[in-house]
Amino acid sequence: MLSKKLPIVFQKDLGGEQYFNTDKIPTHYVQGGKNKVILLLSGSVFLKRITDDMIVSKIKAPFVFGVHESISNKGRLYIKPLSSSLLKLVDFDVFYKNVSPEIITEICAKLIEIYQIRDEGVISTSVYDCIKKCLEDISLLDDAEKKNTSIFGYVTERNKVSRSSVYNILRELEKGGYIKTKRGKLLEMNKVPKSF
Repeated sequence: MLSKKLPIVFQKDLGGEQYFNTDKIPTHYVQGGKNKVILLLSGSVFLKRITDDMIVSKIKAPFVFGVHESISNKGRLYIKPLSSSLLKLVDFDVFYKNVSPEIITEICAKLIEIYQIRDEGVISTSVYDCIKKCLEDISLLDDAEKKNTSIFGYVTERNKVSRSSVYNILRELEKGGYIKTKRGKLLEMNKVPKSF
């Protein structure tokens, strides 16, 4: 989530069209030959890599996608709206003229932070470290979301890890009393070992 200044962007009349969508929406969105930014007005989305459909992050409204992609004219990611997300497409040129450089910089900085957090979880880490990070993330979810989150799905959608590796590590953590699961859902998590 961005700072309290971002709602200013959503209060401005920037034109554009609003819609609910459940399809893949590239962050480098071009319509009628014009670059678009995508305003996430409500709900949440998965930010995913185009190359392998891996989840980079789950992002909640309010958020803006497509600023950096419109400037660089490249896109490697797409968003996958969840449930009833409301999105709005706005011409990048209109957005750029009406939004302060400070807010545009903040939007780009937030994306860098998202990438850094993602990189911490996958670069130069073992399979165990990836699974441990995912378990920590799941443990921070609200109870309703945690109850509906499959550990296997969460791990394999974010990392190139086999289900058997996930199963073996979870089984050992459960044997050691570090975690408690039921039907593939995390019920309880104590401090897990640094290494496996």
